Amino acid sequence: MAEAPPTSHQDESDAHSVAPDDVVLPDDGYYPTSLHVDSEMSDTDSAIGSEIMSSTMSLRSNLSAIQPEYVPPNCQFEIDDAEDEWTYTTPFDFIHGRMLFTCFQDPAQVFKRAYAALAPGGYMEIQDVHFALESIDGSADTSAIRAWNQKLREGAAKIGRDWHCTIKYAQFMRDAGFEGVTERKFKWPSNTWPKGKKQKLLGMWSMANNLDGLPSISMAIMTRAHGMTRDEVEVGMVDVRKDIRDKNIHGYVPV
Repeated sequence: MAEAPPTSHQDESDAHSVAPDDVVLPDDGYYPTSLHVDSEMSDTDSAIGSEIMSSTMSLRSNLSAIQPEYVPPNCQFEIDDAEDEWTYTTPFDFIHGRMLFTCFQDPAQVFKRAYAALAPGGYMEIQDVHFALESIDGSADTSAIRAWNQKLREGAAKIGRDWHCTIKYAQFMRDAGFEGVTERKFKWPSNTWPKGKKQKLLGMWSMANNLDGLPSISMAIMTRAHGMTRDEVEVGMVDVRKDIRDKNIHGYVPV
């Protein structure tokens, strides 16, 4: 996971303080599963920040300490790597992961370990993006951001990360033993180009996160996998930033 981190962990913590709802779904939900939470339940979240589940005992894990200064009494943070052996002694009722497409060399194995760590009848849910900029009218086809994304995916593959792995998540879960697997798809606008207050708000958060995270998701891949210098990466990101802000590019990321 350290080979090509999507962002530094401090950057991740700071980003959540600015845009805490970066993964709120278009229908206003946080957890689209039919999950019924009670005081006896326990859950774990991988690589995420704040939550809206005050009645359950929760464990959060990440590669480094990014927890906020205030931690609710029902929440515990641990430094851990989900690709290592899971050594938890108490089974979980709910396992949730977000934005993990950059993280794992073998996501299918992580899903198998998650399945083994669940109590009977437990749930697992993953919210993630398909790292490919699409557009409703072809306006992103020749854009700098589309070309940059492609180069990032190619570089990630060189160092053992499949950034297209999210399209395989449902099958990974079935292969791990999960039953009743449901896949829901949404469109995350690239900036404020869409009509409608909610879509513009989603686009605003998306644009802010993309502009903030562009250097950290790019630098390691472009320098290590493609052999670019830091200056070359900085120059390359100039046009990408312009495209991120360009409302004539009617882009979206599949979620």
